[in-house]
Amino acid sequence: MQATLLALAMTLSVPALKEKAKGGDIVGEWLVESIKSTGKVKAPDAASEEMRYIFAENGSLVVMRGERKVGGNARGYTIDPKKSPATLDLIADTTVQESPSTHGLFKIEGDQMTMVMSRRGGTRPMAFGVSPDSPGTLYVLQRVKSRE
Repeated sequence: MQATLLALAMTLSVPALKEKAKGGDIVGEWLVESIKSTGKVKAPDAASEEMRYIFAENGSLVVMRGERKVGGNARGYTIDPKKSPATLDLIADTTVQESPSTHGLFKIEGDQMTMVMSRRGGTRPMAFGVSPDSPGTLYVLQRVKSRE
């Protein structure tokens, strides 16, 4: 009886795991490795401050440049991992009904996330890449491992 219940529980949980894996797990802290805008790659150098994105499970977002928080305290994000490719919207102020948003795409492969974002107010990019004809910004980020 217990074995049957265990097998049933495992079977019922498998679709949820597959769905979550499809969109990847965006929750956590991500370090920006490179930024490419209209064909120009900018990799962080020793003189520049590192940039980090911290996505919380409740939909809040913190962007850090070095030890300094960038933007306000009410940043947020929404994702739709069921779309192909998965979509990501960064919200400037979640306390305002019509807050400016930046629309983009994201994919997570292992501990690396790639996101391509429109300019604020622009239309969502259609593919992972940027060129002078498709203004947007391509970010490559690395997951920050827990310090525990």
